[in-house]
Amino acid sequence: MTQTSILQCPTPLEVAVILGTKGVDAYYRGEIRIDTLLGLGPVKTFNFLTVPEVNAFIQGVDATQGFLDALATDDLRR
Repeated sequence: MTQTSILQCPTPLEVAVILGTKGVDAYYRGEIRIDTLLGLGPVKTFNFLTVPEVNAFIQGVDATQGFLDALATDDLRR
C-alpha cells in the first residue's frame, strides 16, 4: 500500500466567504475591502493548512450556487 503525504503550508491559507447578494455583487464590481463588504453582509474567514483542504472547501462553497449567494475568495484586504 502506498502512502501519499500532503505537505502543510508554512503559514495557514486564509479563504474568505462573502455571504449575501449585496456583498457578492459588490465583490464582482471590484470591492475587495473587508470592512466595506461587512457593511453589506457577513464575511467569514477560514484558515487551512494544506492546498487540498482549500480546494475542497471552495468546491463546497461553489456547490451552494443557486441555493445561497456565497463566494469564496482569497484576495480581500483588511
